[in-house]
Amino acid sequence: MTSSAYWFVMPWDPKHPGGVVNVVFNLYKQFAKHNLSPSILVASWDDVSFRKVVRQDGVICCHGRLLYPLVNGLIGKLAYWLRLPAFLLRLNKALSEDNVVCINPHYPNDSALSFVLLRKLGGYHGRILLSFHGTDFDAIENARGYGLLIWRMIMSNVDALIPCSHALAKRILAKFPEVERKVHVAHNGFDWNVFVRDRDATSSLPGELVNQDFILNVAAYEHKKGHDILLKAFHRLTVDYPQLKLVLVGGGNTAYDRISQLIVDLGLIDKVTVIRELPHTKIAPYYEHAQVFVLASRKEPFGLVLLEAGAFGLPVIASRVGGITEIISAPNLGVLIEPEDHEALANSLRSVLNDPVWAKSLGENLRQHVSANFSWSKAVDIYLGLLATRQ
Repeated sequence: MTSSAYWFVMPWDPKHPGGVVNVVFNLYKQFAKHNLSPSILVASWDDVSFRKVVRQDGVICCHGRLLYPLVNGLIGKLAYWLRLPAFLLRLNKALSEDNVVCINPHYPNDSALSFVLLRKLGGYHGRILLSFHGTDFDAIENARGYGLLIWRMIMSNVDALIPCSHALAKRILAKFPEVERKVHVAHNGFDWNVFVRDRDATSSLPGELVNQDFILNVAAYEHKKGHDILLKAFHRLTVDYPQLKLVLVGGGNTAYDRISQLIVDLGLIDKVTVIRELPHTKIAPYYEHAQVFVLASRKEPFGLVLLEAGAFGLPVIASRVGGITEIISAPNLGVLIEPEDHEALANSLRSVLNDPVWAKSLGENLRQHVSANFSWSKAVDIYLGLLATRQ
């Protein structure tokens, strides 16, 4: 008999590294331990039918074209409803063949309406859970008119909404107060054993960082991540710490050119190392050798990298925004600064760098806190609980 399947849904190919991809992969590994057969439905316009692919790491992906009711233009919106019947037949066939008991879009978009409609029509009888990561809610938060109507239809007909922090949950409820009973916060986790198992044993620091003190930042190259704030703060330290370097590790391109130009403008070319699109399996040496970790975000729904830094016992300095305060929840766990304040960040860096005993205690306290309170098994327990009972 076919085992029950759990479908994660992603709007992009998981071969591209990033926080949401890491979350889905970690949940995938946990679900595989619970007598469920997980797979990842990847939105792919090139695949009209649903096509299964088994990756080299054993992760099962199903590539298929999804439909979007909120495409631009009246013709596009009408085309959605005209194409919908044939699409629902293909979707129902794929779900039935896999014996899917739960559809779980991560970074959900308006394509979720198709899952809702298929269940309304009696073709699908499993659960629908939407997992929010932060930026994915921005467009929903600004929805008006027809877009808001579509999202109210989606939100009111899924079983649960799962934000990664209480801060993000507040945003969801401010927009959709009627769904309060459906909201269940599931913090992201960190699994040291999995991290070590998946680590690339050949990974190492680039030559210019060997035996070199450096500040570490791991974040996508986006404006909201505050790289400019960090660079300005670091610039204030260069006279007193002439040998200190700053290392930026990240993906994405939306702010990369501006970051690169600011490095030039501040005269930091020889003091800042920029790493792009580093596979997550190669990140460990950077955490192992850094003196302090900084996350100067303007907005941050959670801050998964803070768990990773904490697991390595790194002292952390971060902005007092969003879900960060749910990780750095006490003064002995790290240093919080107000967003946009590069002077406060520079002063906090001086304090940590000048007091290695205090810095070590911050890192050790955070390591214990992460180990005790943030695990993928705890997150999965929330998901499994939602599978058992429809809201």
